[in-house]
Amino acid sequence: MNFIERSETSKSACTCCYIVVEIQGTWWIDVEGKPCGPCDTKQEAIECAFKLIDAFGDRSRPAAVYAPGDDGRTELIWRGRHP
Repeated sequence: MNFIERSETSKSACTCCYIVVEIQGTWWIDVEGKPCGPCDTKQEAIECAFKLIDAFGDRSRPAAVYAPGDDGRTELIWRGRHP
């Protein structure tokens, strides 16, 4: 699955994706290949992703948060500039 996204125009910056994943019972946030965590629960990892966006996000780039849904498939939780 390719998580690199581009806005409609080629002049726009790539979206920075925050991907919540579970690895051996702990939850992590992958931010452009860099792991952040661990977190105890999926919800805690999602909240941590928003904190990372707020604290360290590039305000000139859009951001997106992805996490596994109830069926295990990765789904978009949020997309925008900054929450």
